[in-house]
Amino acid sequence: MYTASRQNVPVWPDIQSPHESPAEWNVALSKGLKGLQTDHPKLLIDYLKKEGLR
Repeated sequence: MYTASRQNVPVWPDIQSPHESPAEWNVALSKGLKGLQTDHPKLLIDYLKKEGLR
């Protein structure tokens, strides 16, 4: 993932699961990923706004 980020190649991992939460989102975001696929878009958007990431 780091190589893709350094080359400006977009990567959107599939974080979708019934039990996804900020813990899983933080793992992906800490790796420099700019987009996440989720089954809970409103929760993710609210979280990103709260954290100042959107």
